[in-house]
Amino acid sequence: MGTALQGLVVVAHHSEFDTAFLRAEFARTGLPMPRVTTYCTLQGSALYLPQLRRRTLAECCSSSYA
Repeated sequence: MGTALQGLVVVAHHSEFDTAFLRAEFARTGLPMPRVTTYCTLQGSALYLPQLRRRTLAECCSSSYA
């Protein structure tokens, strides 16, 4: 399983939070956490959707780019 993720980009809304869960699950199973790059859509929303007042995943997904 770990090798399947090796070198991939994990995209998550608040990626630090989500990768902490991944690390915990890998540790629980005794497998090493693979090296992955992350992209945080919460942080990206500030750049790509600056007009949003709230930065929930639902708000980001329902926002139009126009």
